[in-house]
Amino acid sequence: MIAVLVGVTVYFGAKLGRILSTPPDYIATFWLPNAVILAALLLTDRRRWWIFILAMIPAYLVAAFQAERPVQIATIYFTADCTEILVAAFALTFIFGTRLKLDRLREMVMFFLLAVLTAPVVSAFIASTTIFVDPEVDYWLAWRIWFLGDAIGHLALTPVIILWVTSGLGWIKGVSFARLCEALGLVVSLLVIGYWLFFIGNRDRSFR
Repeated sequence: MIAVLVGVTVYFGAKLGRILSTPPDYIATFWLPNAVILAALLLTDRRRWWIFILAMIPAYLVAAFQAERPVQIATIYFTADCTEILVAAFALTFIFGTRLKLDRLREMVMFFLLAVLTAPVVSAFIASTTIFVDPEVDYWLAWRIWFLGDAIGHLALTPVIILWVTSGLGWIKGVSFARLCEALGLVVSLLVIGYWLFFIGNRDRSFR
């Protein structure tokens, strides 16, 4: 049931990525599915990882089909996404094992280095090979958008999911009023900037 829920989330996350993608390369500027799958893997025993990858396949392919994404490009993107997720998941579980709650400075630093920086860099190089399928794609532009979209997704969502699953809502009680105001200000700023960038600055969208 959890795998099905993750698959549904991946599907709607891909639909959101379609809305937030921009020409000429049509790569999502914010990619939610990888953050969800990575969180699921980090919260699950390695022997069950295949279940979540399997749940990801139909959700991803249906979203790509609905967006009329060419098969070659969809395959390259899916390979890049799987590589990114597995690189981050294997690296983090190798270091921390099953104890990863992202509630310590060392854990957050390693998460930032491996999941937010290293893994998206690797997947961006794979995804940008679509220039061999579509010569009109600007390699470094595609690389930059892919890297930033995936990195922001991991940074913004994966820790929240892990914290929510491992600690529930009890952690809120220990948050000071000043911290809540800081978080609220950050959320409002992101919404305002995102609205300006995605809905005012550029109105032509497509899938990842």
